[in-house]
Amino acid sequence: MLVKNLAVLAQQGCAADQLAEISNATSRALDDVHAISYALRPPELDRLGLATALAGMIRRAEQASGIRFERHLELDGPLPAS
Repeated sequence: MLVKNLAVLAQQGCAADQLAEISNATSRALDDVHAISYALRPPELDRLGLATALAGMIRRAEQASGIRFERHLELDGPLPAS
């Protein structure tokens, strides 16, 4: 399929531009997937625990939005592993 598409693009004379555009779109999509997966489960959660991970997420939300958040976290004991 890819070879067929490359042949068609080459015949049209603008293969390099279109391949560069496809490559850029793919890179942006991968960056988006990485950002989404990070937002769903930040690495701090495993390393630092829930309270610290939540505090970090709140701090980043404050910096990004300019909105001040107030937090009160009361956790009883460790949470089960994922």
